[in-house]
Amino acid sequence: MELRSGSPEDAEEIAIVIERLAMRFPDVPLVEVAEITREVHIALTGRPIRRYVPVFVERDARDRLRERARHG
Repeated sequence: MELRSGSPEDAEEIAIVIERLAMRFPDVPLVEVAEITREVHIALTGRPIRRYVPVFVERDARDRLRERARHG
């Protein structure tokens, strides 16, 4: 799965986030988990404090996936 924005380090970290979220939401197709995670990452790309971007990406994507699970 290709990450279109950010650094190579971001791509590695976001791939790990996608894997964790896919395990946490096994009923959601991996493609959808990756899409949501990438959308969040793109929204945060360019922020001044890069160190915490993967944490924010995971939190926001997790919240979106929970919401999706609730509403099927």
